[in-house]
Amino acid sequence: MELQRTAVVKLSVPNDRRDDLKETMDIFRNAAQRFADRGWEGNNDGYVITSRSQLQPYLYDDIRDETGL
Repeated sequence: MELQRTAVVKLSVPNDRRDDLKETMDIFRNAAQRFADRGWEGNNDGYVITSRSQLQPYLYDDIRDETGL
């Protein structure tokens, strides 16, 4: 049986880098939302796509080019 735990850590971000962190978080959140939206659009058979490996060919290159993620 595999045991998983979540560790909560507090980031120590210098004041002059807070905007950079927020921008990175916003970019990541938007990219994740694009993947979720595309999954709900479904595949050619009309089924919702729930697998990351099945979604990746649809969006990965575009998101990588646009965001650098």
